[in-house]
Amino acid sequence: FQAGLEYLQDHYDSPDHFDPSCFTTLLKLDHPAVQAIAAAPRCSLLFYQFNPRQREIRCLQFNCHAVFLEVNEDAYSNVLWHNALFHGMDEEAMVIKFIINEIYDNRPDTAGRRIL
Repeated sequence: FQAGLEYLQDHYDSPDHFDPSCFTTLLKLDHPAVQAIAAAPRCSLLFYQFNPRQREIRCLQFNCHAVFLEVNEDAYSNVLWHNALFHGMDEEAMVIKFIINEIYDNRPDTAGRRIL
C-alpha cells in the first residue's frame, strides 16, 4: 500500500502527467472485453450523465482505438498502482489504453453533434 502511495504521489503532482487524448483501464485477462478488443480494437465508449436541474440525460460517445499497454510503458504502472490502491493488486490483468478519435454529444436535442 505504501509503495503505491509513494509512486502515485509523484504521478499526481502535475497535470502534465495526464494525457487528455485517451482513457485507460485495467481488466482481468479472462474478461470478455479483452478478447473483443483483441479481435476488433475500434470501439465506442459511452458515458451517461444526468443533469437534475434540467432533468435530462446526456450521453457522450467516444469513438476510440484500443491498444494493450506493455509493462514498460509509463501509463501501465500508473494504472496498475491506481487500481491496486483502490481495488487490490491483480497480476492477471491487462492495461488497455483507449485513444480517442471522435467525440459525439448524443442528447436527443443535439442529433449526434460531433464535439471532436
